[in-house]
Amino acid sequence: MLRSTFQHLRGVGQKTEKVLWKKGVFTWEDYELTFQRQSTLFSEIPINAPLAQSKLAYDKGDMDFFAETLPSAEYYRVALEFPQSVLFLDIETTGLSVYYDVISIVGWSLDKNYGVYINGQDDDRLREALGSAKLIVTFNGTLFDIKFLRKHFKKLSIPAIHLDLRFFAKRVGLSGGQKAIEKQIGFHRESDVEGMLGEAAPILWHQYRRGDQTAMKRLIEYNHADIEGMKWILDNCIEQYFDKAEIPKKIRKRPTFTKQASSIRWVKRMPRDLKENKIFIRGCSEFCVS
Repeated sequence: MLRSTFQHLRGVGQKTEKVLWKKGVFTWEDYELTFQRQSTLFSEIPINAPLAQSKLAYDKGDMDFFAETLPSAEYYRVALEFPQSVLFLDIETTGLSVYYDVISIVGWSLDKNYGVYINGQDDDRLREALGSAKLIVTFNGTLFDIKFLRKHFKKLSIPAIHLDLRFFAKRVGLSGGQKAIEKQIGFHRESDVEGMLGEAAPILWHQYRRGDQTAMKRLIEYNHADIEGMKWILDNCIEQYFDKAEIPKKIRKRPTFTKQASSIRWVKRMPRDLKENKIFIRGCSEFCVS
């Protein structure tokens, strides 16, 4: 759908983009051909629009270009264009203050693979996942997750394109916290964590620090449920927004993030290849940060 997008061009907003679509200009190639044939048809649109830059950035996978030129409200189009490169991320912390509290775990899902970083352990897998993603999806990450990540990790490379589901959901009339929205759209969590609230995360972390590895297992399961719920919210929001924004059916791409369900791959021993997203829980007395 990104190649049917024109709002990243100077002078083109939502209204002008809809004019183009109504005139049958659905792709960048259509746009160029139209101006070659009748340059006066769309006099309000700059003829020398930098489509060459757009094509080059698209082919190179340069998402920084689109992060700078495309309105953040349209970032969902990037997600639809590169679904295997969308990273869903959620953190758990010891509290709500970015100044006084710390990250306990960071969970993420990229192309059906779920991985987790536990405070104090090696963060190479997290950095590698972020480095290979074109877009990051969070729920309220703008005000919470991203701030904690930048404080906790040094020189962490985070994708420039960030789709915050809290604000995207509001655009289609879904408000409240993530769990409230999940209920509205019919997403049901596994029974083990179905009734668990975010307030339990700090308690589980402190139990783990005292030697309870079962507590860490439950914390990871809760984090995994948050991430899987995001996929349902994103699919639902995109479908609703298509209708609300009157996106032509010809250029719609059906969201399939719910089909990219991930699973937790528990192992009893430390995996030889640390690049694999296999989760081994060990005692934290040697490495945990309070």
